[in-house]
Amino acid sequence: MECAAKGMGTPCTGPATRRCGGCGAVSYCSYSHQ
Repeated sequence: MECAAKGMGTPCTGPATRRCGGCGAVSYCSYSHQ
């Protein structure tokens, strides 16, 4: 999921990890990373 889905204005960017560094969302940083 992108951070925009978590209420953030911009999606996370970075490696495919379960926690986005930019917003702390416990999910993949983007749909492509899933």
